[in-house]
Amino acid sequence: MFEAPNRVTQLLADLAEVCGPERHVAVSRELTKVFEETRAGTLQELSEHYAAAPARGEVTVVLSGTGKQRVEEPPPLRIPASAPRLCLLKAYRAKMWLIDLLKKPESHGMRRTDW
Repeated sequence: MFEAPNRVTQLLADLAEVCGPERHVAVSRELTKVFEETRAGTLQELSEHYAAAPARGEVTVVLSGTGKQRVEEPPPLRIPASAPRLCLLKAYRAKMWLIDLLKKPESHGMRRTDW
């Protein structure tokens, strides 16, 4: 997450409340610059650190996952009864448009240049 430096302390405190204070996090600032700095620890530790010494510059916060895989069932596929007919109709229209384009490209705003 990218966060404004003046809101990092509040973000870490909110994350500690929601995700638990023992969740691991890394806070990096000024990435790819001369004064690049990265601190890693628990949400509780870094929340206390940045409350005492506020962050400066561009801040990136990386929160670790829970380690649990999340498997979601895909929603059931619902195909309307008119779908096959509609697909055929769209394919036919596309074919006719392409034939018309090849015969009269000028009418589609294109110029034929020896295709």
